[in-house]
Amino acid sequence: TLISPPPHHDIYSIEDLAQLIYDLKNANKKARISVKLVSEAGVGTVAAGVAKAGAQVILVSGYDGGTGAAPRSSIHNAGLPWELGLAETHQTLIMNGRRLEATTVCKVGDTYFATFSECKGWDPAPGHTATTVGDMLGDWSEGLSFCVDPDSNRSYGSQGAFVFSVGSLGYDPKCFIFYGDRWIPSNVGGSTYVWLPMSVRSGYPTIRNYPDTWSLDEVMTDMYRFKRAATIIDNGEFALLERNSDRLMSRSGEQTGFCIANDDDNKNVIFVFEATSDPYVWRLRDKASGKYLSVSSGMLSEDSDGNSKKSMWRFFRLTDGYYNVVNEDCRKCLTVAGDSRADGTEIKLEPVGAGNAQAFGVYFDSKRNNYKEADMFSKTYFEELR
Repeated sequence: TLISPPPHHDIYSIEDLAQLIYDLKNANKKARISVKLVSEAGVGTVAAGVAKAGAQVILVSGYDGGTGAAPRSSIHNAGLPWELGLAETHQTLIMNGRRLEATTVCKVGDTYFATFSECKGWDPAPGHTATTVGDMLGDWSEGLSFCVDPDSNRSYGSQGAFVFSVGSLGYDPKCFIFYGDRWIPSNVGGSTYVWLPMSVRSGYPTIRNYPDTWSLDEVMTDMYRFKRAATIIDNGEFALLERNSDRLMSRSGEQTGFCIANDDDNKNVIFVFEATSDPYVWRLRDKASGKYLSVSSGMLSEDSDGNSKKSMWRFFRLTDGYYNVVNEDCRKCLTVAGDSRADGTEIKLEPVGAGNAQAFGVYFDSKRNNYKEADMFSKTYFEELR
């Protein structure tokens, strides 16, 4: 379907266009949105905005053609040669990180996961991710970089090449290995690959920068030991997994401090969820200390009194199954400091919306508990969350 503005009207801003694209996608979930632009000076900047607005295709039209809704004089006389506009568009999209290469795709259940690298020639490049559910040709949602450790902006010195499952070796089929190219222009023959484990436990592809040597048994055996709970139950034992880092809420080493950390029984906190009169509000009792997660002077703390509002937490469910965890007394949310994804980063309290690292999933230890696991990779799961 071709939609042209009515006479004497135009789309005045990228925001207007983004709203139109949003409306079209809601009208037809399978639609691929194409936006035609006129080749002229500055078309690259407009194209970058169009890409961010959610269009899947950008068509650059030259001076010898245009939309049938335009005046005849505009059809035949407006614009520059399309080759000039296309070149500018390509360069601008690369500079804005909107042109990607080195695509890898894998699938779990109904969910497709893709990783990409930015166009940097021979050089190591920042990574990107995207997911879609049900239809591989449907609407993909962009995510963060797949790298969660230092040197993430260089994909650990590589560009993505391939991803494959090791399920055929007896591990969980959701266990993947990512390998990336490490090109050395001056010594192509000496260039090597990076081989690293990739997890989708969080619902998003994440890759940690393991040491130079690691074994399949060491990493893959317990990669999915913690599973997302289908429901929160009274007196259930759960851990909180931070979405962006795929790391668990843990002890920071300080007396009452908390952080995100890798899977470690000596650090990770298991909470006993105690119900209140409100089905969305829970008391979180640390199984090890017996004390409740609480707030003191605006900071996270522990308290023996579970009946205080300072020790009660409201779980606001998000569209991907995660939660904003908000204290009932101060109305602030669990937040990873500085939106960092690094192991050991502090968890503190901030107003809802003050950061991008405020989403926590409720997971259980499958070695200790036999709770029902969420069918988090199915199309039905996401349809029920809407």
